[in-house]
Amino acid sequence: MNGINKIQYISQQDPKWRDIKMSGSQLTIGDYGCAITCVSMLTDYYGCKQTPDQIGTNPKFVVNGNMNWIGLDFPTFSFRYADGNQFNTNKSVIDNALLKSYLSDIYNGDRSAIIQITVTPPKGGKSYTHFLVGLWTLPDDIMVIDPWDGKSKPLFASYPYSKITEVCYFTRWDKSKKGGKQAWQGQLKPEAPFYR
Repeated sequence: MNGINKIQYISQQDPKWRDIKMSGSQLTIGDYGCAITCVSMLTDYYGCKQTPDQIGTNPKFVVNGNMNWIGLDFPTFSFRYADGNQFNTNKSVIDNALLKSYLSDIYNGDRSAIIQITVTPPKGGKSYTHFLVGLWTLPDDIMVIDPWDGKSKPLFASYPYSKITEVCYFTRWDKSKKGGKQAWQGQLKPEAPFYR
């Protein structure tokens, strides 16, 4: 947990970028930029800092307002694998052992995770998705950084009607030493708990 001080917490609501529209869309960072704000926090941790507006307006990273996960190619880290929703034929079934492994290693090693939740309010409320930076596991919860307000909090206590529907995993990576490949290319699911 000592790595908590090695990352700058930021909010998608920051006036510096909240009204900026994401690449190819009319969606603003303040309303829909949770995923890019999470990625921005990871760029800070991995030492290649980019702000949410730099990521959100780059058509390599964001296409029509949607994150292009496999396009997240940075000098010091790379997208590795996504479990859940759109990347897995086993839809919305998350490998909890893999997530726990990554969160036990985060900020102490080379790995990190961005967690997508789907919140379904009771009594017919409209469901929505939200992305958070995973920090570490608690006995009955997960500590995260919430890009909405830029604060750390327990996930399920803060979003009681939520379920994890996707996890995007990242690893420290120098593709110049890996034959020009990104971490996801030609590789299957990472091994828990010791993938590097």
